[in-house]
Amino acid sequence: MGWTRRDFAAKLERVCEERRLRIGAEIKRGRLLRGLTQEELAHRAGVSVKTIQRIESPRPRHDLRASTIRKVAAVLGLDTTALLVLLYGYDNGNAGRGEIPSLGNLDDGPM
Repeated sequence: MGWTRRDFAAKLERVCEERRLRIGAEIKRGRLLRGLTQEELAHRAGVSVKTIQRIESPRPRHDLRASTIRKVAAVLGLDTTALLVLLYGYDNGNAGRGEIPSLGNLDDGPM
């Protein structure tokens, strides 16, 4: 049995959620390594505390904006390009090479 649009949409949503979780984890790790509270990071980045809480949440049910990621990453000294590459679905190893996004092995069928 082949892929249906619903199967593909579900797979895509899972992949996107995994990427948002990884970005949130990286931002939280960077914040903690620098000894910042969520409030301090929010203030320095010019975003709301709620935004930082949503980014770091273990259940990120929101869209991350590139502009927000840039602001937060700049404060933390994180590689903005790597985070944006992750956000938009490019494998880290393919960054800057113009390769198409990876959704994993779609030949495995519905998950």
